Amino acid sequence: MPFTTIGDVELFYTDEGTGALTLVLLHGWTCDSHDWIHQLPFLTESWRVLAFDSRGHGRSSAPASGYTPHDLADEVVDFVDQMQLERVVLVGHSLGGVVASIVASRDPDRIAGVVVIDPPYGFDEEGAQRNLGLVGALHAGPANEVVAGFFGVLEGPHTPPHLITWHRRRALGSPERVVAAVAEGTHGSMDSIVNLPHTLGLITARRVPTLAIHISSAKAEWEGGLMHDPLSRSVAFENAGHWVHQEEPAAVNAVIGDWIGRVASSGVDRQPSGSGQ
Repeated sequence: MPFTTIGDVELFYTDEGTGALTLVLLHGWTCDSHDWIHQLPFLTESWRVLAFDSRGHGRSSAPASGYTPHDLADEVVDFVDQMQLERVVLVGHSLGGVVASIVASRDPDRIAGVVVIDPPYGFDEEGAQRNLGLVGALHAGPANEVVAGFFGVLEGPHTPPHLITWHRRRALGSPERVVAAVAEGTHGSMDSIVNLPHTLGLITARRVPTLAIHISSAKAEWEGGLMHDPLSRSVAFENAGHWVHQEEPAAVNAVIGDWIGRVASSGVDRQPSGSGQ
């Protein structure tokens, strides 16, 4: 199995396919790159696709620190540098979408586009307080059982039982200190990037073509109203669960594939909107 060492972490990754664009897939909290099993065969038919397990997840090592969204964004940049990649499309689910957005907001010249799938950002004060309560519950423990129960709330009315079981079992098997550290880094402060008004600054700074896939039309409409790049698009899969790309892979793949095709046809050297170049 391929691994690469970057600083204090050994990352598991796969690198398959060829094409005009290179995609880097980013999973979410307590998940791993296996989350993309429905997308990898489809995406690698047309593009080069790399998927890695972030620190503390899957087959990668679990250093003592480095679990805030900004830390994880640094890890993505380091991985892209290590692989000698240029102008990549970042595809992130859940926390991976937050991380992808941070990378794009920091250095849009290096990012050809971003796909975010049900990203957990844009929380109002009530939602932020609720997430603070979750962080407290995780610290009180046992963290694995708390997050496994929380994931049950995120599933949709039509989520297949085997997916629910997979998500729960994987959460139960995650290192407790990593589970708590990621939650603390993401939701442990009212000033977090995932809370309003800070999310507005994140989205505004993300000056690259963006595809946002949400599971509610209201959230899709909200993010769509903040987009300015002509290639950006926000869509909703109403009544789907948090892992919509696993529940409805064919439909999600079609949306992603069509959108990435449009980005590719626009030119991989296209400058970010508002760059002045």
